Amino acid sequence: MENFKKLGGILLGAFLAASVCRADWTMELLNGQNDRKEVKLNLPLKPKWKKVYGLASDPVLMDGRLFMVQRERPLFFGKTKLTALEVDKETGKAVKTHLVGETEHVKYRRMMGYRGKLYVSASWLDSRDFSNEKFYAYVWGYDIKTEKPIWKKEIGPIQDDPIIEEEQGAWLNADEGKVFLTLLRVHKHDKLFCFDAETGKMLWSTKKPDLAAAGETYPTIGGGKVFLGTDQGFVGCKAQLAALDINTGKVLWEKSFIRNKKPLFLADKACPLFKDNVLYVPFRRQISEGTLLALNPDNGEILWEFQDNDPKASFFYNSPLADETKIYAAEFADYYYFIRRKDGKLLERGKFKPNAYPELRFMTKSYFAYSTREEGHNYLVFVDKNSGQELQRMEFPEEKGNTAPQYILDVIADDNFLLVVVEDGTIYALEGAAN
Repeated sequence: MENFKKLGGILLGAFLAASVCRADWTMELLNGQNDRKEVKLNLPLKPKWKKVYGLASDPVLMDGRLFMVQRERPLFFGKTKLTALEVDKETGKAVKTHLVGETEHVKYRRMMGYRGKLYVSASWLDSRDFSNEKFYAYVWGYDIKTEKPIWKKEIGPIQDDPIIEEEQGAWLNADEGKVFLTLLRVHKHDKLFCFDAETGKMLWSTKKPDLAAAGETYPTIGGGKVFLGTDQGFVGCKAQLAALDINTGKVLWEKSFIRNKKPLFLADKACPLFKDNVLYVPFRRQISEGTLLALNPDNGEILWEFQDNDPKASFFYNSPLADETKIYAAEFADYYYFIRRKDGKLLERGKFKPNAYPELRFMTKSYFAYSTREEGHNYLVFVDKNSGQELQRMEFPEEKGNTAPQYILDVIADDNFLLVVVEDGTIYALEGAAN
């Protein structure tokens, strides 16, 4: 690839690309499972292949196989098909199309991989009668070994007030043999559903947190519990964080957190992180104000709280990362923080360069990676976890002709292999250096 070049001893990847900022912080690493694990990826990286696919969801990298979900609409009549396109990991070439399921209509869809299965969710808002809008969600299970669908579930019709079509979606997560479906922006009806991963049997569903709407987030799973937080949502919605028993859905605790007489909302795109029986939760109070809380997962008790020196410039936009001793947290715009896990003490603060919508992506034993952008360019940056020194910066220039800002959609890293996904369906595969 002629677009790759060396700059100052650091490999600088130049791509013609575009992207979107609706990233989820779980699919990048385990394709749906809420576990911010360390990955193996040796620097410097070098390009492997570049392909363009019409993506509707993050790819799934599982058991050495790469899949991406696609929607096939009928020309005139018939059902919409949801397919998983299998792509050769080494070359990027399409290998096979797997029919996961079909339904009348599909708008928003997601895919994750778990224990050798693909799970695809889809949703759509029936707005044909504006006075009687109905929301539907679907989940399919697909076995990649037998190459056959294993189950399908339909939820709906749901009538909620208000339902905002652009923000509707059905997001997935999985752990402990269970698949979890979260309906975004639903606040009066059941919003979290738990299914048996093998059979599709619905084990439980809940409206909790009550009268609250889940934003662009996933339930966090750990210690036999499921944690779901809510953002501001609609007028009258409450800001809540609930802990549920993973087997029954029973509410173990449900709390609101108040600062300066105003509620803390779970920050958009920021899932709580469960690590060694502590729950780390990024909150916001207003658009540019927030805090990071460490909670006892058994009762929601605050163990410590972290804010920057200027509370009005401390809005944690991302899910944090964690290793054995530190939390790595990112602010909405300017800074990333190294925070001591045991007491929340600030160890080091670094500045994103540039600082437009930076987002933490993943970490290895020696570094962490974040994406950021400036006009016309996206970057993936690798930073040493001990010194804070930048180790490598990869650039992804936007294609000419784009009329709106574009953002990196997702980054999937594992087994010395990296995928960078952009909105227009372009996927860049890179491989790490040999040991």
